[in-house]
Amino acid sequence: MKTSIADKTPYAYAAFEAALSDEAFANFKQNPHYQQVLEHMSKEDGQKILDYLVGLGNPTVDSWINKLSQKPHINDKFGSPTLVSYDKGYHFKRVSPSTLRYIKVMIDLETMGLLHSGYKIVEIGGGYGGQATVLWDWNNSLEFTMIDLKEAVALQRKYLRNTIPKAKVDYISPKETEFLRESKFDLVISNYAFSECTREIQIQYIQDVIKNCKHGYITWNFISEQHGVNSISIDEFKSLVPFDVQIMEEKPTTSFNNKIVWW
Repeated sequence: MKTSIADKTPYAYAAFEAALSDEAFANFKQNPHYQQVLEHMSKEDGQKILDYLVGLGNPTVDSWINKLSQKPHINDKFGSPTLVSYDKGYHFKRVSPSTLRYIKVMIDLETMGLLHSGYKIVEIGGGYGGQATVLWDWNNSLEFTMIDLKEAVALQRKYLRNTIPKAKVDYISPKETEFLRESKFDLVISNYAFSECTREIQIQYIQDVIKNCKHGYITWNFISEQHGVNSISIDEFKSLVPFDVQIMEEKPTTSFNNKIVWW
C-alpha cells in the first residue's frame, strides 16, 4: 500500500542507495532523484528566508547568523549540498538554502513557545535528518523519534550517526506506529510530509502519535491530489485532534497557499 506521494518513487530508492553505499552517501544531496523531494531550494529561496529571519528582530537569529558567518553548519558537511554565498549584510561564504530553512523552522518553534530544552520530539517524515541535526545543534538535550519510509529511515540512521552521534534517536516505519500509542511527546514536527500522506496513514498517525503530542508544528501543502494521493483537509484534521489548532500562512512561502498548522 502506498503511504505518501514519496513512497515507491526514485526519491526513496535514492535514499536507500545513499544508506547502503558510502559513494552514494557522499553525494546524495546532488542526486536529481533525491532532489525531487529534498535539497532543491534555490539561492533566492535562501535569501527570502534570511530576510524573514532578520525581520523578526530576534536575538537568537543574530547569534545564528554570526555562527554561520564563521564556519559551515554541521548539516552542510555531508552529502555534498549546494553551498552558496550571501552578501546582503550576512557574508555567508558557504551555506545551503536547505539548512537555512531548517534554521527558520527552529526559530519559529522557539519564537512560538513550542520548543524547550529536554523536549522529546517526534518528526513525521524526517528526510535525511536535517531538521533533527539543526535542532540538536541548538540544544543537545533534545531526544528524537523519526517516523518515515524504511528507505528514508535507513539514510537517517547513517546521516545522524555522522552529524549528531551523541543524540538519542529512535527510528520507526509507518507500519510500526502502533508501538508509540502509549508514548508521550512534547512536540511533533512535520515539514510537508504529513500533508502528503494518504488519508489512511494520516488517521493512523493521528491515533497513534499526534494525539500524544503536547505541541505540534506541521507545514501543510496541497499537492497530494496532483500525485494521485487522497489526503485529509486541515478542517478534518482539526476535528480529529484534541487540541486548539491554530492556522497561519507559511512565511516565506515555499509553495502557493502553504499553511503552518500548530498548537
